Amino acid sequence: MAEAQKKDFENSAHIVDEEDEATLATLKQRIKSSDEGRLVPSEEVRQRMKKWLTKSSTTKTRWLT
Repeated sequence: MAEAQKKDFENSAHIVDEEDEATLATLKQRIKSSDEGRLVPSEEVRQRMKKWLTKSSTTKTRWLT
């Protein structure tokens, strides 16, 4: 059995400190979009993709049912 590793959580790096400015700007924009209700739920995205792929695919290449 593998031996458990000890973690030093007091000195761990903060994820936000390691992100670049472009990533932080994108995250802020996505949070703003979410707060404003401008996102599409994942189930609706799946349904839209099925519809789009069905229209653009032949019967031999359809991979979503």
